[in-house]
Amino acid sequence: MLTVVRFVHYTGGAAWVGATLIMAVVVFPVLDRVPGRARAAVMRVLASRAGLWQTVAGLVVIGSGAGEVLLDHRLDTGFASLRTTWGTAIAVGLVCAVLMVILGIIMFAYAKIFGTENLENLV
Repeated sequence: MLTVVRFVHYTGGAAWVGATLIMAVVVFPVLDRVPGRARAAVMRVLASRAGLWQTVAGLVVIGSGAGEVLLDHRLDTGFASLRTTWGTAIAVGLVCAVLMVILGIIMFAYAKIFGTENLENLV
C-alpha cells in the first residue's frame, strides 16, 4: 500500500511541477505576444482548466504525503520525529505546498469572480 501511495505522491508532484513549468516557460511567454482580446480569451480557458488541475494536483500531493507519513509510521513516537532533519524537510515541504495550493485557490476564485482580464491586477 505504501508503494501505491508513494507512486501517487510522486506522480502528483510531477504533474503539479510540470504543469507549472510548462505554463511559466512556454505558455505565458507566447501569450505575451498575443493581442489583448485573443489573449483574454486564452487566459480565460487556461485559468479555468489549468488552474483547477494544478490545484487538484497540489491537493493530491499533500494528501498522499500525509498518507505516506502515516503508513510509514513516522509519527508513532508523536511529533518528536519532526525535530529531526527528516521532520524539518517534511515541515518545510508541507508549508510550501499548502501555501501554493492556497495561492492557486485564490487565483482560481479571483478569475471566476472578476474575470481573467483582471488577473494582471492581482499579481
